[in-house]
Amino acid sequence: MYFLLKSDAFQNGYHHIKKQSVQEYVTIDEVAALNIVIPSDPSEYNIYKKIYHVIDNNQRENKKLQDLRDALLPKLMSGELDVSNLDI
Repeated sequence: MYFLLKSDAFQNGYHHIKKQSVQEYVTIDEVAALNIVIPSDPSEYNIYKKIYHVIDNNQRENKKLQDLRDALLPKLMSGELDVSNLDI
């Protein structure tokens, strides 16, 4: 569903029917009128599963890196951890 909503076809359809006063909106009737293409071949879903798996793995890795940064940065800033002798 995520990839469907982010697809160019859906986004173009949405931008053609949206209205805006203070905040943009689409009515229920207009959403019901949107054409949503669903792959007829179930094997096409595997592509989306693979992409989602990559996204999920990247998010997990980012979280680990953020945690590592949050643990190391204060130690680097305070001088508790010295990396001046590292050959990078």
